[in-house]
Order: sequence, then structure tokens, then C-alpha cells
Amino acid sequence: MKKSCYLLFACLFVGMSACISLDVDVELEPVKDLVLSVENNGYFSTDGLSYQFEILDGNGGYKATVSKNRFDEDEAKVTFDGTKVTVDLLEQFVSITITDQKGETASLSC
Repeated sequence: MKKSCYLLFACLFVGMSACISLDVDVELEPVKDLVLSVENNGYFSTDGLSYQFEILDGNGGYKATVSKNRFDEDEAKVTFDGTKVTVDLLEQFVSITITDQKGETASLSC
């Protein structure tokens, strides 16, 4: 009886050891700061109804959050073409926050 218990524990130990891997080969990609080509601390001005800038560095998967006017409508329309960003102004003053897939943000306003 005692031998069978030892044998059972030995088998369990070997079985559990085989399932546990101590090698961790996961290479974490560093989080990059989100950098825009907008100067002047994120403030831009334009004479037209459209403004373009580039995303110089970031983690991909970009989204834009646009400020709302008093009618709860977006104050601009933002479109992405790779790292090129176009802002079509619908109001005179607007605030935009760009967010990437790792949660890094950059803000700009007009």
C-alpha cells in the first residue's frame, strides 16, 4: 500500500512537471510614445476647412476623439490614411485626441 502511494505521487509529480514550462520566450514589444507632426504644443491654425498632419511614431490602431458642440455633434471629421491624418473642420474651434492601440494619446486643438 505504501509503495503504491509513493508510485502514485511520483507519477503525479512527473506528470505535473511535464506540463509546466519554465521557459518564457515571450518578447514584449516596447510601448512607443505617440508623436504627431503638429508643433506649437499641439495647437494648429488653418485658413481653410481642412488640416493635415502625420503620425510620426506610435503603436498603430489609431482612433480619434473629437470635441462636441452644444448640439452634441462632432466639431470635425477625422480620417486616417495610414499615418496621414486629415481633419475636416465643421466648427471654428475644435479639440482632437488621437489614441493608439496601446492607449498612448496625443491631443491637438484649433
